[in-house]
Amino acid sequence: MKRIIPNKIFATFIILILIISQSTSLSQTRDLRFDYFSIKDGLPDNGLRTVLQDHLGFLWIATTNGLSKYDGYEFKNYSLLKEGSDDRIRNRIWFLIEDSKGDIWAALSTGGLAIFLRDEERFEFYFHEENNPNSISDKGIFTMLEDSKGNIWIGTEGDGLKFIDKQSILTKDNVLTFQHIEIIDSVEGINYINDIHEDSENNLWVCTKNGLLCLSDSLNRLIQPVKTKFLNKKNFFKCIEQDADGIFWIGTRGNGIAKYDKVLNEFEYFPYNEEINKLISPNNILAIFIDSKDNLWAGAFAGTNTGLLLFNKATKQYRWFINDPSDPNSINEGSSVLSIIEDDVGNIWNTQHVGKLNKINPQKNLFKYYRNYSKSNDDIIFSFSTRMLVARDGKIWFASNNGLFEYQPKKDSFIKMKTINESVECSLEGKCWSITEDSKGNLWTIIGEHSNKLINFNPNNKEIDCFEQIRKTGSFLNASYALEDKNGMVWIATRGNGLDKWNPQTNEIIIFSYNPANISSISDNIIYKLYEDSTNSIWISTQNFNLDLYLNKINKETNQVKKILLPKDVGNISNLFVDSKNRLWAGTTTGGILLFNTQDDSFTRITTEHGLPSKFFIKGFSEDHNGNIYGCTGGFIIKFNQDAEFERSYEIAANDEVLYHTYYVKDTKEIYVISDRGFYRFFPDSLKLNPIPPKMVLTEMRIMDETIKVEPNSPLKSHIN
Repeated sequence: MKRIIPNKIFATFIILILIISQSTSLSQTRDLRFDYFSIKDGLPDNGLRTVLQDHLGFLWIATTNGLSKYDGYEFKNYSLLKEGSDDRIRNRIWFLIEDSKGDIWAALSTGGLAIFLRDEERFEFYFHEENNPNSISDKGIFTMLEDSKGNIWIGTEGDGLKFIDKQSILTKDNVLTFQHIEIIDSVEGINYINDIHEDSENNLWVCTKNGLLCLSDSLNRLIQPVKTKFLNKKNFFKCIEQDADGIFWIGTRGNGIAKYDKVLNEFEYFPYNEEINKLISPNNILAIFIDSKDNLWAGAFAGTNTGLLLFNKATKQYRWFINDPSDPNSINEGSSVLSIIEDDVGNIWNTQHVGKLNKINPQKNLFKYYRNYSKSNDDIIFSFSTRMLVARDGKIWFASNNGLFEYQPKKDSFIKMKTINESVECSLEGKCWSITEDSKGNLWTIIGEHSNKLINFNPNNKEIDCFEQIRKTGSFLNASYALEDKNGMVWIATRGNGLDKWNPQTNEIIIFSYNPANISSISDNIIYKLYEDSTNSIWISTQNFNLDLYLNKINKETNQVKKILLPKDVGNISNLFVDSKNRLWAGTTTGGILLFNTQDDSFTRITTEHGLPSKFFIKGFSEDHNGNIYGCTGGFIIKFNQDAEFERSYEIAANDEVLYHTYYVKDTKEIYVISDRGFYRFFPDSLKLNPIPPKMVLTEMRIMDETIKVEPNSPLKSHIN
């Protein structure tokens, strides 16, 4: 929010951008991620009915506790109840539309109508008058529509259609004339109007309990799949949408989605296949919507965990998204889905009668998510220490809290590694602290709760070698990482015993340890990270228990140690990575990123001033095929271009997780992002910015920091937007 203050008078500007638009087809996405909003975010109630987006970009939500407006940042709530209000006024709203003047029409639970006059920020109410045939019906209002001529149509619960002509609407002088539209009253149920749709030829299509009405200036026709004057289940239509091909898609009561071809005058029904889920079948469709990518969405009534349906018009198959208590990214648990819309940047929103406002963000759905909840010891357990390796043969490996796993992307499944010579003394059972690959394709890992078993695993024959007695001076304990360099030397980092350089051919070991009397020793015996650059050096980060923090650089040929003094406020080095240009990226715990020139060991610092969403715990760097660099901080992925310039961040993590590492998979050109709850996969090339600038809307005026309202003596004669 930015304030511009001329002479102590200022206006507040809200940029209405809800998300960056993408061209991905959601119908091809295997899993959808949902965000949601509730009372804790500012909504006045959890009973939600209609959601709509107005011409300015605001979302309006009908609730059982008034009217709510969302500007992309916060909710502003409007109560219909005022001191001295008419006894017939209730705060429960059933349905909303916006008219061509920008005012919001709200159908009340009591059968009345409220119009929110935007310029004046007040409600005008209309109720049934016993002796006035031109007053609104005393029946409940199910639906409303403003047609292309500016007239308003109202569908009631048992009293048919009402009509308000454009001229009457323009005045809104509390004397609106509600005309009754005569329809075929000899057919039972058709005065229950559930939905109204206007087609491209200005015909009105009206869903009733017993058929589909087609109305125009010269036509009043009832269309029934089953010809009858009495109620028939196949004629019970709840909602209707028309696609770009002119085909009508109808939500039915009990028969799922129906298709109506007005040229052929034929109906076809597609009930949800109950064999797929025998517990509850969501065939009572309450809302239907076709988005800009021709996806057909449907909301249904199917018990307490209703969810959302996505119907493939080509295959006639459903996908049913319901709440999974173990997955925070699944749709919120709630009852009937009553309203579905797409906003002007491609987000899909839906409301639940008892639930929350759900949002499908196309940007987040570019990030495919895997989250597993362990059922047995053979299921992978994710934590902050989970690591991943992309081997030379393309296989993907995970070192986890409960062992070593191979991930099979095509099956989206994990296989826990077992060994043919497994024993208590030397096995893959236990916590894997790290994983690297040597020149023979074998995997180095550290096993055990206290990380005291250095293991070399052959994934082809499943044999392992244990190295617990490497040091000549005694038992090799507290290993944290093993790395084979380009010369075949194995570097072994420890937590407390310094660094070993081991020659597997001669079994010779060179020990690097901290010696306060030797300025050429490494800076500490607790080693955090190791990385080899493309020249002749091994970079190591250590614990910082001393006054000064250093990054250590070891010449592989001479074994000489160079210590590079770092700023005191960066905390510790949390990650090291050398990119294809031989630049060293050092993530820190409190000071952003240190980017090193490995030739002269100079560095530049990248912090929030350069665009980072946070300067804390920058971790997990990787590089894609275009030379872009990715890392993590908190719930964000951060991206740099090939010139090491910060480009943007993506907030993708769920509320209960933290991102720790990124890895590039060359074969599929994907980035994997590991969290303490699971991992994400995405294609970097799919992340494209939306070139359409966001709308800017005036939302508030203040004088001396006091909000100015529209009042008789106010400088504002109408709302500032």
